[in-house]
Amino acid sequence: SAKIQLIPSFRNNPNNFSSNVRLSVRSVFVGMFATIILAIVTPISDLWIQGTWLAACHLPIGVLIIFVFLQLVVNPFLHRMGASFTHAELITIYAMTLVSAGIPSLGFAAYLVPVLAAPAYYQTPENEWGTTFFHYIPDWLAPMGAKASRLFYEGTQVQGENSVFSLHIPLIPWAVWVKPLAAWSFFALGLFLAMTCTCVLLRRQWIERERLIFPLVQLPLEMLGTETQNTAIPAFFRSRMVWLGIALPTLIHGWNGLHFHFPIIPEFSLFTDLGRYFTEKPWNTVRPLWAITHFSAIGFVFLLPTDLAFSLWFFYFFFI
Repeated sequence: SAKIQLIPSFRNNPNNFSSNVRLSVRSVFVGMFATIILAIVTPISDLWIQGTWLAACHLPIGVLIIFVFLQLVVNPFLHRMGASFTHAELITIYAMTLVSAGIPSLGFAAYLVPVLAAPAYYQTPENEWGTTFFHYIPDWLAPMGAKASRLFYEGTQVQGENSVFSLHIPLIPWAVWVKPLAAWSFFALGLFLAMTCTCVLLRRQWIERERLIFPLVQLPLEMLGTETQNTAIPAFFRSRMVWLGIALPTLIHGWNGLHFHFPIIPEFSLFTDLGRYFTEKPWNTVRPLWAITHFSAIGFVFLLPTDLAFSLWFFYFFFI
């Protein structure tokens, strides 16, 4: 019942909230700026620093960080000047960043860009890719130069780099990447348009008939609280249990992050290989069977209806 009562007005009539949202110029500009920041920071964190994945997770951490920063840092400052963001503006910014968060990560770019550079990098005299099909690939479809593909996969060597935190910005041969990225952008726009149209077609069935609960919508609405509150800090962030829930994964992942850079620090393992207990037939067919503690998944499933959460659990084991 606690889950159902989170946002009763949205659950009773999902169209109430959307009908009250009004776009403002500043919210669109802030959303665009936040989207650009995420697009730059996400691949750096995922692939370069190899740190926390900001987008490829159940609850996009990068989106939540921006949303919480606007509520706890920016909005109190604007509240003193009488120009704080309204709930509709915050939801607009949240929606813009949420929709675009996965594009520079596993939602699109993390798969497309490596594939474009792969043919030139992995071709050898033995597989004869160069003579078999390279002449079918125009230069506007993929960068076919050996140097560009090598730099993409291997990067550049830095002499005298000792610190694990030192960063080096490699020289990117943009000249050979401009045409392929521009060409595939048209495909990306068409793909995202088709996905949006599919969601519009299924909206009535999902929201009005099946009355599904959307955790990524529930969470920001619960954070916002009521529009009539007089304080700059929402009641959600004045709860000790909320900060306890934030502190637990932050401390554990922060500690493991130190272990990644300094292996002398012991790791707080969140991974268990359960397959090692099933070595005899027929039980060994369930391998690999891993148990990984994902705090984001725990929070995501908490907001799901019990029957839906059970079906996900049941059919996972039924599949294996």
